[in-house]
Amino acid sequence: MKIIIRCCSIIFLIVVVMGHSKTQISLEKTLKKYEWEKRILLFIAEKKDIELIRNVNSFFNDKTCENNDRNLVLYKIIGSEINNYKIPQKYQGKTGIWLIGYDGNDKSFSKDSSLINNLYNIIDDMPMRKDEMINNESDCN
Repeated sequence: MKIIIRCCSIIFLIVVVMGHSKTQISLEKTLKKYEWEKRILLFIAEKKDIELIRNVNSFFNDKTCENNDRNLVLYKIIGSEINNYKIPQKYQGKTGIWLIGYDGNDKSFSKDSSLINNLYNIIDDMPMRKDEMINNESDCN
């Protein structure tokens, strides 16, 4: 009887612990899904960074055609959303904006909106982008 009670207690504890554990999203795996398909603008910010959040959102809303033309997607993590992710070491404890190239490597970083202000120049100087500009006509005005 003691063995049954002990087994039931262990099973109960396992169920309780497993039920309360939260599965985190692997940011590394998420970003890898875009490799060789898209350039990524990774944006990690605190909720208090209202001005920066507004600038990034405006940039992506106002420049849709230009961003699509450059195969650029925005991946943003704001405030407590960070707790939903398993963050790679290179991004842990940091906020800001990272430009990640087709190869999955960081191409540029800024803590403020300065990267956004120079983003197209950075991308357009990349060898693969130069090929894209030669081979594809832009529909953006």
